[in-house]
Amino acid sequence: MSEKLTTWRRLDEDLLGPTATLRLLTIGGSTGNTSQWWGQGRWTAICRAIVEDAVAGGIALPAPYGQLGPERFVVDLAEPDQLGDDVLEWLIDMPAAGADGPRGLRFHAACEPISRMVEPVDWNLG
Repeated sequence: MSEKLTTWRRLDEDLLGPTATLRLLTIGGSTGNTSQWWGQGRWTAICRAIVEDAVAGGIALPAPYGQLGPERFVVDLAEPDQLGDDVLEWLIDMPAAGADGPRGLRFHAACEPISRMVEPVDWNLG
């Protein structure tokens, strides 16, 4: 998983740029979570919501973040390609959570697209 993130990050930063990379990710469907996570401006807010819900639900953070603390975990999640697969797997599925417990990236409400309702404007240009 870390290797895939490194590859996509290299495409973003060194080869294509963020716009082209996001389009490629969206069109190609590189992962099941492409439309929901890393690469968008909400990434830190999504991670914070997941980590806070886990702590509130009594779910142990993955090593070494049980000792380093949730704030350090959120800070380190800004660079997901620098984290081990076990940490990323915890973030995606939070294996210690029960059916009604906190959710990881795959099912957390913070990952849902933001919907905005826009009222039409009557420009009366005629």
